[in-house]
Amino acid sequence: MASIQDVADAAYRIELSATELSDRMLRAAEDLQVKNDELTRTIRGSRSGEDAVRQVSAATQALKNSAAQLRSLESDIQRFITDLTK
Repeated sequence: MASIQDVADAAYRIELSATELSDRMLRAAEDLQVKNDELTRTIRGSRSGEDAVRQVSAATQALKNSAAQLRSLESDIQRFITDLTK
C-alpha cells in the first residue's frame, strides 16, 4: 500500500506534467495565432482560405481552453497535496 508521501509525490509529478503541458499548449496557441494572422493577410477573398482561417482560430482557442483547464488541474492538485499532507 502506498504511503501518504508516495501519493503526494505522485500528485506533484502530475502537477509538474500539467504545468509543462499547459505551457507548451500556450506556446503552440501563440504560434498558431501568428501563422493564422499571416494566413489571413494572404488569403483575402478566398472562401476556402477563410474557412482555413476559421478552423485555425478554433484550434487556437481550443488550445487556450485546454491550457486553462490544465492550470485549474494544477490548482486542484496543489489543494489536494496540501490537504493530504496536513
